Amino acid sequence: MAQDKVTTVEDANLVAYLVTKGFVAIPYIKEAKDSDQRRVIWDVQGDIEPARQEFYGNVNGIRDFVRSLKEVRQDMHTMRGMTTTNKEVD
Repeated sequence: MAQDKVTTVEDANLVAYLVTKGFVAIPYIKEAKDSDQRRVIWDVQGDIEPARQEFYGNVNGIRDFVRSLKEVRQDMHTMRGMTTTNKEVD
């Protein structure tokens, strides 16, 4: 049964999209066997394949949005690291 299907997903952006589509995503920590690295991954319940294809197929520009959001966050991080700015604060 498709509802019983569980898929492990590592892409946080895909998980966020799946959650907006009504899927249940359960996070947990995955530890690498040969290092001290820990990652958060999700078990997503249900048949996610159609929604995964939408996401990676850039339906409604979702991947464009994700790329732009990453750029904006990078700009914010860069600006926070600067000691001075060219814009005066009122």
